[in-house]
Amino acid sequence: MAVAYLSAAGRLRRLGDAWPRHRDVSFGAGAAVTAWAVAGALPGGPFTGHMLQHLAVGYRGRFAAPTGSSVRGSARASRR
Repeated sequence: MAVAYLSAAGRLRRLGDAWPRHRDVSFGAGAAVTAWAVAGALPGGPFTGHMLQHLAVGYRGRFAAPTGSSVRGSARASRR
């Protein structure tokens, strides 16, 4: 998903569209937090690690990825 997002953002920049870099950073942070929570080693016991997964995906990953405006970017990239 992150590769598709970054390639669409690069395509928009090559076509001369002003796609802000802070959206790339925000989307990347959300994707990284979600990937870490799903596949990474979390501290604490089984219950603590499981709750950290919920918090990371539910709070950080869920709010950082949409800030990157992935739907708007894909719609703009597909029109051209």
